[in-house]
Amino acid sequence: MAITSFSFSINHLTTVLLSYLPHCDFCNMSDFVFTTLPTIPMLTMHWAINSTNHPDPNDPNAWVPYRYTPSLAAAAIFTVCFSVTTAVHIWQMARFRAWFFVPFVLGGLMESLGYIGRVISTKDIWNLTPFITQSTLLLVAPAFFAASIYMSLRRIIVLTDGEVYCFLRSRWVSRESSS
Repeated sequence: MAITSFSFSINHLTTVLLSYLPHCDFCNMSDFVFTTLPTIPMLTMHWAINSTNHPDPNDPNAWVPYRYTPSLAAAAIFTVCFSVTTAVHIWQMARFRAWFFVPFVLGGLMESLGYIGRVISTKDIWNLTPFITQSTLLLVAPAFFAASIYMSLRRIIVLTDGEVYCFLRSRWVSRESSS
């Protein structure tokens, strides 16, 4: 009974929110969204998974999640590669207590989860949940890799006494480490 009332409140809230959407100036697809998705049952984000009237992926005027068919083999290979290397980096980080490497591990986990979303997307390209998941995680993960690179660069500059050869002072590259 509680789940049904919760589901009803989500559907009601979604209907109310989407009723204001056509009046938004910033949303280009507001009429399409309003007519295609009047309610979201049980908190799922399946946009048009049960609909048979999907737009043609080759139509340049239609929004489609992918303009190509995602490759299951490539997504699976990248999932395995990122998962294995991230597991090795977690082991190295714990073994050598290299806690400055946490952003790199987080980036690897995001890449692994992003490619899992890509694997799921190969089965149904119209399911928006794995599409949004893989897009977001694969876009954000490199920022964590870059953070680790700069933190490692400072350590290399300090360990090699290379601050005299570097055009940036080591304290400008990253903060001082506690270890």
